[in-house]
Amino acid sequence: MYGCGLRISEAARLPVTAINRSRLVLRIIGIGNKERLVPSPPLVLNEL
Repeated sequence: MYGCGLRISEAARLPVTAINRSRLVLRIIGIGNKERLVPSPPLVLNEL
């Protein structure tokens, strides 16, 4: 999660629906309910 730039609180409440394997991104809802797409390597997505 560190390599993706996630905060601890964001990683702790990451729902399964936030994983987009086809686009290789995680959909993160951050501070202030702002949404951002974080690129993620395939190895991380496989572990999730």
